[in-house]
Amino acid sequence: MRIDTRMTLETCPQYLWLTDRDFGRLGTAMKVFPPVRTAADREALVEAAGKGVIRIVATDHAPHTDEEKARPFEEAPSGSPGVQTLYLSCLELAKRLGDESLAPRWVSEGPAALAGLQESKGAIVAGFDADLVIADPNGKTEVRPAFMRSRQRHGALDGKEFSFAIRDVFLRGQAVVRHGKRIGAAAGRMVRPARSHVRA
Repeated sequence: MRIDTRMTLETCPQYLWLTDRDFGRLGTAMKVFPPVRTAADREALVEAAGKGVIRIVATDHAPHTDEEKARPFEEAPSGSPGVQTLYLSCLELAKRLGDESLAPRWVSEGPAALAGLQESKGAIVAGFDADLVIADPNGKTEVRPAFMRSRQRHGALDGKEFSFAIRDVFLRGQAVVRHGKRIGAAAGRMVRPARSHVRA
């Protein structure tokens, strides 16, 4: 049996936006593993994402409660809510890099290809699942506790402002968010790749 050993690089938004100097402002809200490091590290990751060396920006979404995260540093659990702010943070970074089309590549096309789902997800193509996010390029989103819908309201991107706003979300063609308001219950289903990555 032969195993496909291709390597894929990915990172998370907190490493593209924060540095170790943000600990003084955010405290344990940005306690994550691996820890956020220096400005030079952040710049290297941003450059790699812009050049396509890093193909995926993901989230290790790990929301605890604000009370749990407020414990002393050694006792506070690691992790931060990230799903709600993932696409907004990627759109903003892609805009700063001069190519907004990078954002869907990082969060949709790249992950779909890695998971072997490129025949049904990751692009707007006839016959694909119509999983769509409509973002307003003239909108504005400030990440603050009242905005967050996770159990943990104070996250690693607390205080960031993005020049986009999510307006609509469609799950397999069905609207679940319209004009920024949830209108229906999301219904998940098991998705399997068309072809296995493991070959005999």
